[in-house]
Amino acid sequence: MGASSELGMRMIGKLNNECNENAIIHAWYRTMTEEFRSLCEGCNDNPNLTVILRQLDLADSRAVEAAIEDYRNQGICPTHFAASGFEYMKIKKWNEEVARRDMDIAYFSFARVCSEFLPMMAKKGYGRVVAVLSSYTLGTPPKFMSNYVAAKSALWGYIKGAAIEYADCGLCINGISPGMMETKFLSNLSSKIIEMTAA
Repeated sequence: MGASSELGMRMIGKLNNECNENAIIHAWYRTMTEEFRSLCEGCNDNPNLTVILRQLDLADSRAVEAAIEDYRNQGICPTHFAASGFEYMKIKKWNEEVARRDMDIAYFSFARVCSEFLPMMAKKGYGRVVAVLSSYTLGTPPKFMSNYVAAKSALWGYIKGAAIEYADCGLCINGISPGMMETKFLSNLSSKIIEMTAA
């Protein structure tokens, strides 16, 4: 989920380089860039790896339901790289529509997918789930990021609850919390903010 993000593409590239047994990547993406297309086409040269592409807006709950229906019996192992993007917004300019979209992308779509696939993984007695959170869920977050921090914190709470619920079923459910990485995800931030964070 979020396969066309720079993190998602790095993961696909890593799997392509290291995969020496049969594997299938179901790559849910929102935007087909030339870079993403080239990466996925390059995976066709690896006889052990199959990439199945699905264009999907994770903020569209009906589209998420349709994707789940397609994959219902295939035992997908979710990895979640999706977020709506960094954008500074003061609380006094809070916008409910933007906040709901952030929650749909970062939390609700992931929770819905997991509600479908975690029970299937539990029946098999094995499963791996990874969600990319944010270092902003730990300690003191920066100013003007309440929407982003709220969505990632909701996802973090869900991950902790799911990990406990399925701990005795052979499932490993993790959230990783990286700091700011210089990717296109930061395109709405000023270079000064990025330099200050790096320092």
